[in-house]
Amino acid sequence: AGYGVTRVRDAAYLNWKYMDHPSLVYRALVARRGAEVVGYMIWRLAPPGAGELRAVVTDFLVGHGDADAFRGLIGRVMVDAGAAGMESVSILTTQPWAVGVLRNGGFMPRAARNTWVVAGWEAHMPAEWLRDIDAWHVCLGDSDGDIWTGSQ
Repeated sequence: AGYGVTRVRDAAYLNWKYMDHPSLVYRALVARRGAEVVGYMIWRLAPPGAGELRAVVTDFLVGHGDADAFRGLIGRVMVDAGAAGMESVSILTTQPWAVGVLRNGGFMPRAARNTWVVAGWEAHMPAEWLRDIDAWHVCLGDSDGDIWTGSQ
């Protein structure tokens, strides 16, 4: 809830994109409050032979501003990645509140900034959404960026 612009992240898409991937092995975490699912995070270890030991978070979704669920998910990734011998964890988010959680957890921004090209949007979203980054929920997996970092 609370995102103006994001892609549909249903089971069919998540299984196709991540869990049934032909060469990369992804892991899925689910955040719950009692019996209610409040979010998920998809991540993977560096593939064998990779030049760096970096775990990559490719996708996550929690309610807009749900810092507790996000903090719990990224914390679990950090613990599991460290136990697997990873030296760092990388994540991309367009959410300012999530950036705050990451910085408080010791994450640091890379010098490079991502550029997003949006075309054909006029019939699908209000113009003000293009100017309001808080309305967007974009992760690394929304591009082919993760595949580039994990080609074997």
